[in-house]
Amino acid sequence: MGFCSKCGNKVAEGDPYCSACGTKLEQIVVTEDRNRTLYEVLEVPRTATQRQIEESYHLLSQRYHPDLNPSPDAAIRMSEIDSAYAVLGNSWNRIGYDKTLEIQEKVGEPEGTDPVTYAESFARQVRCQRCGRFDHTLRIVAFPWVISVIVISNKTYESGIFCNHCRSLNSRIYAAGSLLFGWWGVPWGPIWTIGALIANFRGGKMPEEENRDLLSQLAWTNAVLGRIGEAKAAIRDSLQFGVSEPTQRFKEELDRTYPTVQPTVAAGFRFWGC
Repeated sequence: MGFCSKCGNKVAEGDPYCSACGTKLEQIVVTEDRNRTLYEVLEVPRTATQRQIEESYHLLSQRYHPDLNPSPDAAIRMSEIDSAYAVLGNSWNRIGYDKTLEIQEKVGEPEGTDPVTYAESFARQVRCQRCGRFDHTLRIVAFPWVISVIVISNKTYESGIFCNHCRSLNSRIYAAGSLLFGWWGVPWGPIWTIGALIANFRGGKMPEEENRDLLSQLAWTNAVLGRIGEAKAAIRDSLQFGVSEPTQRFKEELDRTYPTVQPTVAAGFRFWGC
């Protein structure tokens, strides 16, 4: 028995999927300590730079690699380190993980909590960071933007959880910022600016696994609170980020239990406004 370090759910040895987040267990870290984050696995603070994460990974690899460490636990420890670095060593994967971590910290652990109480807590805490809306259009989004000074260019991401309306607004803001300040630096300024404009015109970059997990949780929360139309809309949208066995089972259960209720309809993302 262990715990999925991605979502904290209990997992048994031999389980093919995490029953909570639906990810294949060989693709995630399984640890006996459910409170341990990937940052703790790599022994770095959450504010660490990508360079610090890389340096810590190489240091830990030298310490725990099975070829260098005769301990029987070295291979397991090295597997945890490799899996953690696969997430945190990539700045894009790290954004999605950080947002998932923030949600877990806001809501707390569901064990021992009445489902309605937990659902109400989730609905209070996980809302659009700009307008406070709670509906099935919420997404974890990263908006790229570029700023250049003469020959120096810098590309960064502003990330958060936003509804469709605020995602549209943020996309315009960061696209305009990159257009005004990003293209000056040569050679990367124009190249990065074009990429940022394309990403923002599409509504920002959205990590697939994290948004699938968020929408699955939104579906469960709305179902518990009796908002079946919202639950069906959330589970429908989650399938756009990949199909998992638990999500598919939940969708089938909703359709079987509430055959006459239609998914809530909301305006889709549009760059010029929703």
